[in-house]
Amino acid sequence: MDPATAARSRKLRTWVGVLAIIVGVFDLFGTAVLAMVAASNQSSLFPAASGAPIVVLGTVQGLAYIGIGIWSLATRRTISRGPLVAVLVLTSIGLVLGLFDVAASIASGRMPMLGSYVLIVVLFARAITALRLKPIRTMYTGPTTSQLR
Repeated sequence: MDPATAARSRKLRTWVGVLAIIVGVFDLFGTAVLAMVAASNQSSLFPAASGAPIVVLGTVQGLAYIGIGIWSLATRRTISRGPLVAVLVLTSIGLVLGLFDVAASIASGRMPMLGSYVLIVVLFARAITALRLKPIRTMYTGPTTSQLR
């Protein structure tokens, strides 16, 4: 890979990793707030039976974002597509679930949490940009005779 493309790939993969960790932390924080609201039963947002699975799924999703973010940061000097594809899959699921949350928020009169969805869209776009980079194979010429001395 030529140096300019390699530098751009590292930069994009760093962005993807950091953004995934930030989204994961926000997701875990939102899940903790949701768990406290569901535990207090002062809200009519969820029946008591449906609060626990939502908290468990939110926790798993937050931990998945953090894990994939760390994986992306660990492989930022490679051309591995695995972390980027995993980010795309997870953010696609997050965007679909986020649309349902926005629709439910608007229907119930709550304020939708659009800040996290903007971060997810930016994360999705960065992952696509990093995946579209084409590695250019350079020919290895070996050391010259002046370098061997």
